[in-house]
Formats: sequence, structure tokens, C-alpha cells
Amino acid sequence: MQNEKELLIPLKEKLEKRGYTVFVNVNPASYKYKDYWKQWFGEEIPPLQPQIDVLLVDKQFSVRAIEIKYFDLKENRINGSYYEGIEETLALMNYGFESVALWHFFNEKISLKSMNNYAIHVANLRQSFNLPIDYTCFQVKEENGEIKFKTLPSPGWDWLIDDIPSTIEWRSSNPLRYQAEPKNILDFIRHILRIPTK
Repeated sequence: MQNEKELLIPLKEKLEKRGYTVFVNVNPASYKYKDYWKQWFGEEIPPLQPQIDVLLVDKQFSVRAIEIKYFDLKENRINGSYYEGIEETLALMNYGFESVALWHFFNEKISLKSMNNYAIHVANLRQSFNLPIDYTCFQVKEENGEIKFKTLPSPGWDWLIDDIPSTIEWRSSNPLRYQAEPKNILDFIRHILRIPTK
């Protein structure tokens, strides 16, 4: 496993088995959105950034997004900072999704203590600034050519749960989802991906 892009296919398969419709690596800006925006809204065109790593649609057609970051060891150090992905996750709220989340994935060579250190620091930022994002961290293991996941149930716990939970709990909701521009962006995303409205 080299990077988060390699995670997306096995992750997509796992999430689809849990009943979600899943889209990965969605770049809304690549869908001629400027013409669409001018035609329907005629206003200043908003930037459609960042790219969406994982977009989940549940059976009620609620649309949620997940920013993915993968950590490995490089020269016996974790190859990224604990705060990686927070800025993209916050920017995803401008798309009008019901909820957004940051998921950190750690190579199995990284200790549970180090995973917890990252998770505790992210949890501290979320709590201190009341950030409306969900956060989960996972261990990634390659076994007989298959990618397996284990979940850290909560920051500070000293054990992992096998696999990705069968039900994903969304504890935070996007405070921007009722504003006009994010609602219009979400309508555009539904349009390009052919996602029905509720």
C-alpha cells in the first residue's frame, strides 16, 4: 500500500456491502459546472474545490463526504502530520453535504499508541474549536493480497475492532447545508452523478 488512492477501491467495496452507493475521486469542477452555474444562477461562480475522495449516498438519498488520508512509516517516522486532511474536510462543507468526515488510515507497521496520539490530537482540535466534522481512524493490513481494515472505536482506546463498522454513525451535521450556494452546489453534484433527491 503506497497511498490513499490504493485504499479507495477496497474501501468502496466494503462500504457498498454496507448498503451505500459509493463514488470515489469525484472532481465536480471537471463537469463543465461554469456553464451550468451561469445558466441557472448567473452569479459569481464558486470554486469547486477540493476533489471528493469518497461520496456516500444512503438509502434515503442523503449525501455525505469523507476525506481520506493514509499514513505509513518513512525512515521510522509517520509520513504525515496529525492535522492532515482537516482543511479539505472543512472545505467539503461548502458542497452542502449533510455531513462530512475525516478518516485517517494507518499502515499496520504504525503502533496503536501512535494512532491514538494522532486521534487524541484531532479530537482535541475538534472539541476545542467545535468543528462540525466526524473523525475515525483505521489500521490497514494487507493479508494474502487482500486489504483488511480495523477501526479504533474512540481516541484513547487500547484495542481495535475488526473491519469497518456495519453502521457508520454521523454525529456532526454540516452547518452550511441550508445556505443557498452550498445547496445549489449539492444540486449540481446530484445532477452530474444522477443521485435522486429525497
